[in-house]
Amino acid sequence: MRKQKDRRCRVLIVNGFDGRGMYAEFLQHEGLSVRDARNPAAALRVIRHFRPDVVLTDYVFPGTSIDGPAFIQRIRDHSEPLQPAIIVVSGFTRPEDGQRARAAGADVYLLKPCLPEDLLTQIRRSHETRGVSARRA
Repeated sequence: MRKQKDRRCRVLIVNGFDGRGMYAEFLQHEGLSVRDARNPAAALRVIRHFRPDVVLTDYVFPGTSIDGPAFIQRIRDHSEPLQPAIIVVSGFTRPEDGQRARAAGADVYLLKPCLPEDLLTQIRRSHETRGVSARRA
């Protein structure tokens, strides 16, 4: 069953090579508004116009000089008062990778493979948590 508030949830998926299309299709089917980007530079342009509630990102971006934590930090340094929730989905399993992502501002760090249903649950939780925080501010 779809929740009414999910239809308003805007999700940006940032991933250069795997999972982007599958996750986008599934989340759209679940009633979320979804955009995607292949790399952080494109994602930062999309963020300005789309204003996502949740950013779903990978940890590495081959062919770029920026990694997930640096990208997350750029999002967090942005001057917008309402920041999106940030969920990292990564194949990097070392504890220090998750710690580095969280230190940069990630809300959730998930390991690949991540089932779409599990991701949807985390998106809903993160969106709900950010919404509560924004209403209190």
